[in-house]
Amino acid sequence: MTEDEDKEKTEAYKKFADKLKIEQLKGEGERIQALRKLVQEFEKNYGTDIKLMPAEMQNKYREMRKQAGLPEISEIEVIGPMSEKKENTPANLANIILKLGIGRKDKTGGLMLLSELIMLLRTQTPLKKVKIGEVKRVLKRLEKEGLISGLKRLNSGVEIVEFLPTGFNKDQNIILSLASSNGVLTLEEIMLKLNWAQERVLRVLKTLEKSNIAKRDHSYAAGQKWYFPGLIKDS
Repeated sequence: MTEDEDKEKTEAYKKFADKLKIEQLKGEGERIQALRKLVQEFEKNYGTDIKLMPAEMQNKYREMRKQAGLPEISEIEVIGPMSEKKENTPANLANIILKLGIGRKDKTGGLMLLSELIMLLRTQTPLKKVKIGEVKRVLKRLEKEGLISGLKRLNSGVEIVEFLPTGFNKDQNIILSLASSNGVLTLEEIMLKLNWAQERVLRVLKTLEKSNIAKRDHSYAAGQKWYFPGLIKDS
């Protein structure tokens, strides 16, 4: 790498770090979506050079992925191009799915949209052409082996993967179905759409908070708002 190229790359890292500072000022729900866009932007432009970036930027990048509810950097992301044919086996697919799901359990409570899992497999692993049918078969196998809770369909029709046992009750399923449209709900929105008393809504949200499936956005000044990292879609 020439000196000019090195300066150009260093400058790019600085600009990226500045963007990150701006995004950190936003509300949690919006910030997660914005951070994921920045992660995609960064990996699209510099993904092949992740191992070569300055240590300081590596740490910021890893922290950004963590805050965005994405799995920790592993060999899947950083060792460079791999043979998709070699990796596209049920055993390897199962291992990668577990790594992606468990790696973000602290942020999502072990919950992930099936569509989000497919997106992660196609954009952050060598499995660029993995099919939904293949993933569903592997998920059923993992459920049968007791390694995940399983693939579930919410009342809204959205399919989610439960990597950890949750045992959602009826009220929790209703709230999750409502949140599955964009991953964010306000107290007023829930009460209006479901015609529930405030006490009932807060009781359900509190249980979802304890399992890390729902996170309250304390920066929201117009009322009370919660976001659901496992149900936020990348746009």
